[in-house]
Amino acid sequence: GVPGLLLLVFFIRRQLRQTEPMIDFRLFNNPRFSNGFIIALVAMAGMVGIELVITQRLQLVDNFTPLQAGLHILPLPLAGLVAGLVAGVVAPRLGYRRTLYIALGLGAFAALGIALSAELPVWFLMVMLALLGLGDGVAMTLASTDVMYSAPAEKAGMAASLEEVSYEIGAVLGIALLGGLMTTVYMNTFSAPAGVVLPAAANGSIDAAMAMARSLPEAQGQLLADAAGSAFDLATQVVSLVAAVLMLSTLVVVWRLYRAGGKTERAVNAGHTSDSAA
Repeated sequence: GVPGLLLLVFFIRRQLRQTEPMIDFRLFNNPRFSNGFIIALVAMAGMVGIELVITQRLQLVDNFTPLQAGLHILPLPLAGLVAGLVAGVVAPRLGYRRTLYIALGLGAFAALGIALSAELPVWFLMVMLALLGLGDGVAMTLASTDVMYSAPAEKAGMAASLEEVSYEIGAVLGIALLGGLMTTVYMNTFSAPAGVVLPAAANGSIDAAMAMARSLPEAQGQLLADAAGSAFDLATQVVSLVAAVLMLSTLVVVWRLYRAGGKTERAVNAGHTSDSAA
């Protein structure tokens, strides 16, 4: 990680010295561009991280087949599919920023609902996944608008590439950070029932624990499966709560950046007005 960070710093400094850089990092000085990049990254990270834990929970805890698990998370991508159309209809009526704040808030609300879904009917989970897809989809659509409209025309290709990179980085962080958090919570909360001796691999993997449960006598196997399922449910809750906090934090950061950008723009306009009067 350290060599990677050093190379990244070197690359950024080199690009800033170029007269025609491959990536003009000065684009991030524009609050609208920075907002769009941050929103796309966080929304994608939260969505991918929740998809990761939910698909595993449905299969390993609820005993769904891969096909059944895929069908049950289908509301998320379907809602994301129509989110662009929803954004195009709602944003002109409510205003761009208000729509963005509502979308991020809806995504956070859905993530909180997913955290509470373990003991509720599966239809509740599907509704929350649909709301997550809708909220994140609208937010990412508006983020794309911010990125493209805030960049100069001659740097539109560069802006589009950075936008695409934000989605890729978000997906990687969602899997690496939220997936790692899921594993950490599971490992630190799972405890084998009394009388059941597990190999080390089963203590750190719900797959191994469930496989071991199937090989034990029915009573012991059920106790082990229940213990592993409870630990994984807690891991799912923690990941969903962290995703909700990330979205709410992004909402606050975006609001502050917009506010700072608006003050700067008003100050510049006031200065131009004074110059014209003079």
